[in-house]
Amino acid sequence: MVLYFKSKDQIIMEGFIASDEYYRTDALKEITNLEGRIDQLVAYNRLALKKITRIGKPIMQAVFHSEMGFNKKTSYINS
Repeated sequence: MVLYFKSKDQIIMEGFIASDEYYRTDALKEITNLEGRIDQLVAYNRLALKKITRIGKPIMQAVFHSEMGFNKKTSYINS
């Protein structure tokens, strides 16, 4: 599936929105069973880091793909 975005910042914002939804739903469900706030915090941070690792590469690919658009004459990444 190919998604089209108006700008590179929209790509990043969509990634953050998806991550926020994950943290509010799936991650929260996984940590509520744990006893103790420290165990919950550690588990939450592990889940967050796994999520960041999974979405990091696809977001960067989308940013670079949009930067290298068809017939684009100017690149703003190196400017």
